[in-house]
Amino acid sequence: DLRRGLLWLFLLLLAVGLFLGIRGELALQHLRHITSSISQIEKAVDDSFNSGLPYNSASYAALRVQSEARSADSLTGDPVWKIASHLPFVGKYLDTGRRVAKSADLVVRDGVVPAIKAAAVIIPARTQIHDATVPLKPFEQTQPLLDAASDAFDHASRLMTGIRLTGFNTLDSQIRAFQTRLAEVTPRIDDSRRAADL
Repeated sequence: DLRRGLLWLFLLLLAVGLFLGIRGELALQHLRHITSSISQIEKAVDDSFNSGLPYNSASYAALRVQSEARSADSLTGDPVWKIASHLPFVGKYLDTGRRVAKSADLVVRDGVVPAIKAAAVIIPARTQIHDATVPLKPFEQTQPLLDAASDAFDHASRLMTGIRLTGFNTLDSQIRAFQTRLAEVTPRIDDSRRAADL
């Protein structure tokens, strides 16, 4: 009968809403960890560069962040989420969350990780001038890594540029934090890429 059908429809919508809400909150937690960890990675890279020590702590931090980014992307990439992102009203929040998670995964996987590998190659001991000659091999080795990192940051910046604030404070704070970090880091990656080109 009609009443039973409406009850089942209500229960189905409630279950989908709970499913999306829980996954959305988990994805937001991962995004919070990513934005707070980028500063730690930068500090670890700077410390390693200045001390001449291996980039182990930066690499481990990047692997942790990569796991967070992969999880956020996975949580917002399932078919239910994708279908629901086309619904009126709630769809814009879900679509925005998906795009932020995808950008974060792209930046970490294809940007941060190759940048750390490049930094580990261009250490002062390998790039010191000997007999008025600059060793070019380290720069040649880093070129593909820096190209990949720069492309990833540029792509993520383009994805984030089209994202508008949603009015949902928790999501908006992550959008602003991620956009700020991208704006700060992207020029540094591009400068490194141009330096390696020389």
